[in-house]
Amino acid sequence: MKKIVDYQSALDYIYSFIDNSRTHQQNLSPENFNLSRVRNLCEMIGNPQTAYWSVHVAGSKGKGSVCAMIASVLEEAGYQVGLYTSPHLEEFSERIQVNGKPVDENLITETLQYLREFIDQIEDI
Repeated sequence: MKKIVDYQSALDYIYSFIDNSRTHQQNLSPENFNLSRVRNLCEMIGNPQTAYWSVHVAGSKGKGSVCAMIASVLEEAGYQVGLYTSPHLEEFSERIQVNGKPVDENLITETLQYLREFIDQIEDI
């Protein structure tokens, strides 16, 4: 895999991974489809997910709308709010927002440059 040097190479790296939502794999047993690799990565980088409160919205319909409404209410209440949604409409950076604004493409690039050394250590990712 090429080095991540700019936003486009960062996107190429992201898209090099399998998107299970598009493959329609039938074998989603716990042995093949679980969070162990994600947990491993989080541990390697110091479990940053424990540093803030979060709301996880799940279901088959309306997640984006519910998340947008929750984010709006929290922002109006004075909280700094991060929001991740998928898929994006036009640009990948729309998926990750802070206080209603997409994150800068340079932040995505720099973050992936940092994370790549850890990701590359995880087997079967």
